[in-house]
Amino acid sequence: MSEQVEVTPLPSVIHQGRYRLYQNPDGGMRIQYRRDDKDTDDFIEVPGEMVRLSQAMSEGTMSPMEFIKAGMSLMSKMKGR
Repeated sequence: MSEQVEVTPLPSVIHQGRYRLYQNPDGGMRIQYRRDDKDTDDFIEVPGEMVRLSQAMSEGTMSPMEFIKAGMSLMSKMKGR
C-alpha cells in the first residue's frame, strides 16, 4: 500500500522590490514600495479604523462576524468620500 503525500503549492512572486511602512497620524498605515522593474514608487493606504478593527479581531475582543460588519460599514463610509 502506497502512502499519498499532499503537496501544498507555494506562493508565487508577483513582483519584488523595496518597501517602507509608515504609520499615519490617524493610526493607519501607508505601505510604500518600489518594484525592481520600475523607477517610481507605488503605495497602499490602510485607514486607521481598519487597523484598529484588525487588532481587535486578532486580540479576540471582536468576533469575525463583528469584524466583517464593521469593515463593510467602514468601506461604505469611505466610498461616499
